[in-house]
Amino acid sequence: MQISFANYFNVFSQWKYKIYWIAGDDDGVMDVDARLQAMIVQSGSKVKRLQIATQKDLSLLRESLCSNDLFGLDETLWLICSKAMIKSILEWMMNNRELLTKMVIFSPKLSTDQKKNQLFQNPDIALFHIWPLTTQQVGQWWRQACQSCKLNVPSDISKQALMQSGFRVDRLKSYLDRWKLLFPEGGTVDRIDTVANEPTQHHYQWAAAWLKGLNVNHFLNDAQIDKSFFALRYYVDELVSFDFYKNLKMPQSDINKKLRWWPQKSKDMMLIYEKHSSKSLHQLAFRIMTIDLCRIGQLPLNYHHTFKTLIHHQSIYDELIPCEVH
Repeated sequence: MQISFANYFNVFSQWKYKIYWIAGDDDGVMDVDARLQAMIVQSGSKVKRLQIATQKDLSLLRESLCSNDLFGLDETLWLICSKAMIKSILEWMMNNRELLTKMVIFSPKLSTDQKKNQLFQNPDIALFHIWPLTTQQVGQWWRQACQSCKLNVPSDISKQALMQSGFRVDRLKSYLDRWKLLFPEGGTVDRIDTVANEPTQHHYQWAAAWLKGLNVNHFLNDAQIDKSFFALRYYVDELVSFDFYKNLKMPQSDINKKLRWWPQKSKDMMLIYEKHSSKSLHQLAFRIMTIDLCRIGQLPLNYHHTFKTLIHHQSIYDELIPCEVH
């Protein structure tokens, strides 16, 4: 089953397929990653992560699939597959279909022939290609999405939303979620309130210091919670993206280019990255996504209180997702 962008939000709102194969590394990786982790948490599943970079790793995969733990506990295998191993893992899965269990696979883009692999005809396996949309395509999607929600968005506000989101569909979706709460039957959007909340250098410095483990909690200003949250969300988004590309064995120079990190920026980000494990970063990203849902009113929790709880008790996300990293 191939997931199209048209049914993306529906498919990733609940666990509909036994195996999800996510191909690509463009905008959308973070949103897919967060949605999948949210579904895993909701299902009460345990996560086991594996790197598939060599033929030897395939033997580890078989061991994991045949382990007693897999049958004793609800476990989701989370695989990061290198480009060099895509063909091998497709062949392996074709030959071991009786062993396949609940699984998430992230890989670089598939070739045309790989997309046509018979494996993806199986209704239990869903293939989704990360959206490599142009700004024109994002604009078209945005207009259609607003219309489907019966929202009249003036051109100046629409342009503002597109520019502030960086033409990222996952971020534009957060605008729609909030506006649908304000206008459940549809209506005219007369303002967009994120401009006033754009972080300054002070807020980015605070977020970086907090992520380094420094005690800067007393600098969290109640009147500027949004700016502090957006600055922290930006850093976590960048760091998890870096971790994703790193796990795909992408060279540091290519990652810097993709993330638009100049030398000093790369140095600063690496100082923060080295303070965290892959597990803690992904758990923190899930926590940030949860707080963002509180911010736009999709979860019945106090946004300010939930954010300050995270900041003052950082260990709160240690228990969110049981996970083994290999």
